[in-house]
Amino acid sequence: MAFVRFLIMKNALNPNFEFLSKPRFSLKSILISFSCSSLLSSYYFARVKFVELPKKWIPAPYCGYSPNYSTPEFTFLKSDNFFSATSLFEIMVMFDGILKIVPAVLLPILAILLLRELKLAEDSRRKISVARATRNNSKDHTSKLVICMTISSIIAEGPTGVAVFIQGLATNHSGLLSIINDIISILLIFVTLNATTHFIICVGISKQYRNAVRKLLGYEKPTKAFRKIGTEKADPENWYRKTGSEKPDQNTGSGKTDPANWKLENSAPYGYLFTIFDFWTPAIADDARRCRTWFAFLMALLRYLILRSDLNPKLGDISKPKVVLKIMMVPFVISTCMSIFFWGRFIFVEGSLWFPPDGCTNYPSGYSQMTFISKVGYGLYYYSLPLRIFNLVDGILKLIPTLMFPLLTFLLIHELRRTKNSIKMSQGIKQEDSKGDHTTKLVVMMTISFMTAESPFGIIYFMEGVITEPPGFISIIQRSKFLFETFVIINATSHFLVCLLVSSPYRKAVKEMFCKAETQRKQTTVILL
Repeated sequence: MAFVRFLIMKNALNPNFEFLSKPRFSLKSILISFSCSSLLSSYYFARVKFVELPKKWIPAPYCGYSPNYSTPEFTFLKSDNFFSATSLFEIMVMFDGILKIVPAVLLPILAILLLRELKLAEDSRRKISVARATRNNSKDHTSKLVICMTISSIIAEGPTGVAVFIQGLATNHSGLLSIINDIISILLIFVTLNATTHFIICVGISKQYRNAVRKLLGYEKPTKAFRKIGTEKADPENWYRKTGSEKPDQNTGSGKTDPANWKLENSAPYGYLFTIFDFWTPAIADDARRCRTWFAFLMALLRYLILRSDLNPKLGDISKPKVVLKIMMVPFVISTCMSIFFWGRFIFVEGSLWFPPDGCTNYPSGYSQMTFISKVGYGLYYYSLPLRIFNLVDGILKLIPTLMFPLLTFLLIHELRRTKNSIKMSQGIKQEDSKGDHTTKLVVMMTISFMTAESPFGIIYFMEGVITEPPGFISIIQRSKFLFETFVIINATSHFLVCLLVSSPYRKAVKEMFCKAETQRKQTTVILL
């Protein structure tokens, strides 16, 4: 698909390549690819045979079958034909893996070529009329969409091809084959998600894609009502003119892309206090998102210091709740100041009066309500130098813990081994010591999971400070936050439950923090006994 798209853009004015955009050529290409793939898959079935088992299946008495009922059972075994040769099987598996790797290797080249053709198309549009440029704008959007799909296919298909290729090299190692098969099963989940979501995303975003689907299914000309509705929903200017709502300021950095700022026709606008509350809610989320990264980093760091200096009296207070709370306050105050700087640059001003539609009978006659909108104050617009520096610093602060996580993981594993060696040399190993080691392993796994979940956020925020154009790519970066936010939420919310259920020292620490008096009383009773 990416290759055909490149040929179409490369030879847009060449009549000899017009057939590439026709449905017939697409169907022929799909059938040829499907036939070649089917021949390769048929090899795996040609090397086996189906045989009947010597024993027949007999149902249990309570199943309700007739007396003396039985049915034959079948299974498949390796046949004795030419296709069952071990060397041929290894070659075919490696060839199958290569066929999966080759597209993943060539896709980056196609992505670069598509970007080049996209840039050439943009330069050509600057030399022609504005109307022509507007008409071709959706084509560029489709090209960007294909580029994103190309990158996602590289990430999804590349590891699968490598795993299949290794599978062909390890046919004589049953243990390694079992591990590879499990890895392939996991990778196929991402391949399936990547493949099944492409159609939905393309239909929802790309107008050119929808037009191609209509042509393929025979719906060449949609109805006027359908075109009218689609145009109004796609054009925010028409939306604001129709509803009479105040258009969000273009300098806020969020009004252009956030549908939550679009006021529905039959909904009364928020009051002043609720508007402020609704505005500062994402600011609190931004503060919490930044803090959770540093809290996870500090948790692993403190755990390492406790293990490293378990006999040092100067660091004996590190595990105390008061000391931990003081340490947590440092990143919390810094993060809060950063969030206040970013969100505090907005001011709220009165907009236009909102009047209820004629069909709404729940309002008194002549009712009106003032609307409030947010605007950027103090000259700190989204692409200004202070905001770009802020995004760079914010991205670096999110990347530092992520980059330090592997080092902390290595240090924690080293301390864990040292602790185990000390236990082996001591006498009378207590059960609590093993639990402490279990908690250390748990923190190591949490460190790895946080590194995987948080690293994309730091990269995204850093890119926001560096990249200022094109607007389409910036929009993709901003929308990718919502995708990674889901994984971060799942990762963060599951940590407390996992630690509470698995780690006995973790439960003890929670009890000491929230039930300190009762815990001290129980400890005193144990000492007296």
